[in-house]
Amino acid sequence: TAKLVQEISASSLEQSHGAMQVNNAIQELNSVTQQTASSSEGVAVNASQLSDQAQNLENTISFFSI
Repeated sequence: TAKLVQEISASSLEQSHGAMQVNNAIQELNSVTQQTASSSEGVAVNASQLSDQAQNLENTISFFSI
């Protein structure tokens, strides 16, 4: 019985360690997801500004005829 209790204890410790690793991985994934969302927002802002600049350039060169 004592041996079984020791095995259960060791298994519980391994399970706890595994759960901590999963938790750490999820936290890292969450951090990366937040960074990606932030970067995506920046890209969207830059794309909008570039679109506005392209429109302004198009309006400026429309004066010239080819």
